[in-house]
Amino acid sequence: MKNNFARWILAALLLLTSIWVPAVEARTSSRAGDNEVTDAAKLVTEFDVNGLKVLFKRRAGSQTVVAGLFLRGGSRNVNDKNAGVEALMLDVATEASTNYPREKFRRENSSTGTVISYGINYDYSVLSLATTRRFFDRSWDLFVDSSLRPSFAPDDFQRVKNRLMASLSDDEDTPESFIQVLQSRVIYAGHPYLNDPRGTVESLSKVTLEDVRKFHQEMMQTSRLLLVVVGDIDPAALKGKVEASFGKLPRRVPGGQRRRGRRVHVLPAGLAERVRHPPPAGRRRRRPARDLAAGGRARPGPGPGVGRARPHGRRQLLGRPAEPRPREMRVAVSAGVVLAVLAAVRSLWSP
Repeated sequence: MKNNFARWILAALLLLTSIWVPAVEARTSSRAGDNEVTDAAKLVTEFDVNGLKVLFKRRAGSQTVVAGLFLRGGSRNVNDKNAGVEALMLDVATEASTNYPREKFRRENSSTGTVISYGINYDYSVLSLATTRRFFDRSWDLFVDSSLRPSFAPDDFQRVKNRLMASLSDDEDTPESFIQVLQSRVIYAGHPYLNDPRGTVESLSKVTLEDVRKFHQEMMQTSRLLLVVVGDIDPAALKGKVEASFGKLPRRVPGGQRRRGRRVHVLPAGLAERVRHPPPAGRRRRRPARDLAAGGRARPGPGPGVGRARPHGRRQLLGRPAEPRPREMRVAVSAGVVLAVLAAVRSLWSP
């Protein structure tokens, strides 16, 4: 009887040890993860220039500088008749600008190792810059000019438009891709995501050069923009560059009004029927640009071929899954082990 009792006690202690130690290690690792996130957040500087929020993360010793001008809205900026106008606008803007015609624009990009591109998804779009620290000043001028003063040359517009339409035309060529299109139409019926920000062949065919120019003018207001810069440059110098360029944009187009404490912007022509829709159930509000600047990751978004940056929890920013709270787990396990030991002792010594 005593030998059996000793064996039960030993088994209970082994069980308690095997669960207690991982809980302590989980608590230690979670604290280390929180410290790493806090250290990364200290490197991010945030300032405001005429309503334009700027996030700057300094990477000491980095020889490259990247920047992204985010335009909020995505699918909410378009409807079924002009879907794709934003993607077309950004694509044409990367071809040439007022002060840098196409040949000069490409020559400057090649000589400085600069890449100016764009991306778009259901929630926002971005005009991005990637360059070296050595040629940052020259590349910044290219980036600003293409953002604020794109040339929108007729030949560039038609060439880019034809290219985008050719790319979209194969969405219904195969059963697999057509199923994806039908699936999106069913899932997002009645929601702004029903309008693919890339557009369709039918909607793009109706977009004119004047539509693109007007859409660009309406989007270039600081209340719609967010600027993110990462690199080893002086924050004060960056702020001066932003003030001299994007800081001169209007905060919002004339006619903007406020309602219930929230800013309401004048909608582009033909978008009067757009209303503020809540996000799908179970989806929390995201701040993709801030999380990307702090080291977040991008995951595929809804719809074929479109990505959306999704922030994760504080621990998930570093690529680790969320862990259970060690204190609560430890208390629950301890109570369970104690009850099991008492039950075993009672069964052993009961007559």
